[in-house]
Amino acid sequence: TTEEENLKKSSEQFEAFELFRKDRDLALMLIAYFDESGTHAGSKALAVGGYISTIENWRIFDVMWHSMLELENIPLMHWSDLESRQGIFKGWSGERKLRIQKAAISIVKQTVLHGVTTVINVEDYNEIVRTRPHQPHSSAYTFAVAGTLHLVKRWLTANNVNDEVDYIFEIGSGHEIEVMGAVKLAENVNWDFYRMSSFSFKPKKTFLPLQAADILAYETYKHLLNSKVGDVRRDLRKSLEGLLRASSIEDQYFDKDMIEKLLVFVGME
Repeated sequence: TTEEENLKKSSEQFEAFELFRKDRDLALMLIAYFDESGTHAGSKALAVGGYISTIENWRIFDVMWHSMLELENIPLMHWSDLESRQGIFKGWSGERKLRIQKAAISIVKQTVLHGVTTVINVEDYNEIVRTRPHQPHSSAYTFAVAGTLHLVKRWLTANNVNDEVDYIFEIGSGHEIEVMGAVKLAENVNWDFYRMSSFSFKPKKTFLPLQAADILAYETYKHLLNSKVGDVRRDLRKSLEGLLRASSIEDQYFDKDMIEKLLVFVGME
């Protein structure tokens, strides 16, 4: 199955790095970067996604990504603007757009260990969850953040990784205070559950791996619109197909049925 193939690919990537780590006698320090897509008013879908890798791999990523931006003479990569050729990408040819998309995905392929993404049907979430005062997550974004943290935890467990993780999210969703409250609650209950070394919000212009997370979040957001909740059904996007080939990615989708099952599972119904 696709899930088994992804797990095998992820394990192989980690084992390859483990050999490198032993040879160089490096400490395994992990950082996970995440971004979101679909938090705007009226959005039918919301996605939180990103990548986990080692600090050494992220340093390599920074060098390669900065070189790509410098070569194209742009300050940052914002995938939705590139897709619509707006903002700094206005006037770009289709050929130039495709060139930088391939370059970005190639850098992801060479540097990340694993990708995770949580996608939510916002209309279903609002109907089921936000009307329940006993539900601790008041926004779909915070719910998606919690789900994404769980996917990282699952990957760590599956690969027998016991190291702590620095979790870094892109700032600007408007839900930072709410999320930090949920994280604080987790700290009071069992901080070690997600093996957190730190949790913070940073700008994507200066923290370059957040620009890679932006790609995954946007692509999974668009895929949900195209496949389930949008007005028009479309085939799998070529750019998402490229990301799926670049690294192992685990995703989860919460619609009405899955949200109701989760509420029962955690004893809230």
